Amino acid sequence: MSELDEIRKRAEQGNAIAQNNLGLAHYKGRGVPQDYAEAAKWFRKAAEQGLAEAQNNLGKMYYEGRGVPQDCVEAAKWFRKAAEQGYANAQAVLGKMYYEGRGVPQDCVEAAKWFRKAAEQGHFLSQFILGLMNSHVKDSTESLVQEIRALNMTLMRIEEHLSKIR
Repeated sequence: MSELDEIRKRAEQGNAIAQNNLGLAHYKGRGVPQDYAEAAKWFRKAAEQGLAEAQNNLGKMYYEGRGVPQDCVEAAKWFRKAAEQGYANAQAVLGKMYYEGRGVPQDCVEAAKWFRKAAEQGHFLSQFILGLMNSHVKDSTESLVQEIRALNMTLMRIEEHLSKIR
């Protein structure tokens, strides 16, 4: 039995970590054909059991519209569940969503709260964004929004590169 077969067996038995891992396999096309809808299905099973990483992954699927219809309100719901469990990446994305008003009301105070929580865990982009927010208090928020969008594009490129390495 291959490692993937073992993961699938545990996932089908309800193991949340295995369900998330099977979702990742489908998301990345590792050992199975890439299938975002199948990835979302397995992320949802694990997310509904409370696994923060899976909640973050499902939030990402909704945010990007991969395997599910794009829905920033639904994305925010899943990112919040993971963020409330202390998942730093979800905290950072939720901060971004509040800052931009995507899926949630625009609220710079709430954005700073979530960026701070992620930054306290060493999330480097959140640390940088908090620094920008503090230095732009008197500047226009539009220039800060543009800088955050540029940083997010850079982060997405870095994450893509890292996912190819792993």
